[in-house]
Amino acid sequence: MNSQYVIGLDGGGTTTRALVADSSGNVLGYAEAGGANPSHNANAEQSIQAVIRSVLVAAGCQPDQIAGLVAGLAGLDDPADMEWANRFIALPELICPRTAINDTAIAHTGAFGGAPGVIAIAGTGSAIYAVTDSGQPIHNDDANHYAGGARHLAFDAMHHLLAGEATPTDAGFIAAVQAHWGAASMTKLQTIVFGQRQRDYRDVKREYGAMAILVTSAADSSPLAGAACDRAAYGLTTGIRILGNCFNGPHVSIALIGALARSVPIQARVAIQLARTQGKHYQLHDPLLPPVGGAIIQALQQLGVPINSQVIDRLQASIPIS
Repeated sequence: MNSQYVIGLDGGGTTTRALVADSSGNVLGYAEAGGANPSHNANAEQSIQAVIRSVLVAAGCQPDQIAGLVAGLAGLDDPADMEWANRFIALPELICPRTAINDTAIAHTGAFGGAPGVIAIAGTGSAIYAVTDSGQPIHNDDANHYAGGARHLAFDAMHHLLAGEATPTDAGFIAAVQAHWGAASMTKLQTIVFGQRQRDYRDVKREYGAMAILVTSAADSSPLAGAACDRAAYGLTTGIRILGNCFNGPHVSIALIGALARSVPIQARVAIQLARTQGKHYQLHDPLLPPVGGAIIQALQQLGVPINSQVIDRLQASIPIS
């Protein structure tokens, strides 16, 4: 083996990101492809394998120079999911050890660099995950809680719109929603929505996910959109508090991850709601690294590379927080 290079992969519901880095944390290459969650993406396996090959080309590396790969994959939730996850990352030319884990684990590593804290992810999907101050890993779905992602925000806004709860102040938001769906009127919008059961549900979910930015953009001008953002933020806040109460100490670090969670209206609402919590002090932090950086850290750790501030600094210099 010529060098200790590693691949870190973040397979989300919308985008798959991959990095090659050396053992000092220097990033050699970056690549993106389509979504990696087979529940949302029919071409998930092809996207993952394409991004691995693309990042090798971008880094100018041969497959036999890679000493390890860690892939954080959305949708890898149960032991049975390991079958497809391992198959997705198994390229014949890549003979190094390969590890597939849930994407929340790499997101947490990226956010806190191994320190305790709670991450609240909301993008295409949603997950809330913590490593407590006693070292316990815990997930909000362990408590049967789910906060919802971008499409759920759009579902919620659409349901209240169809229920006739809009006011004249919501006119701009309604016009944007109708334009998004190609509907000239509310009657036409109803026809489109009720006709969606005939379509591939993965396509429907993507279109609702794309509508979410209309909701967050209108949060301060449309009472209906603002109320939907309130409810989305409350779902995230509830999950954070569920896990936060598993910490022994009163201080809990929080990082928000994903396009929805990090949008201005959701961040602001989560901060306000957390500030009202009794008995715990929640402090919001920007993530040290995005999830793909967390995958690199875990891959380096598997090689026995110590992760110090210099490694983090080099990764931060090359990987922007999205």
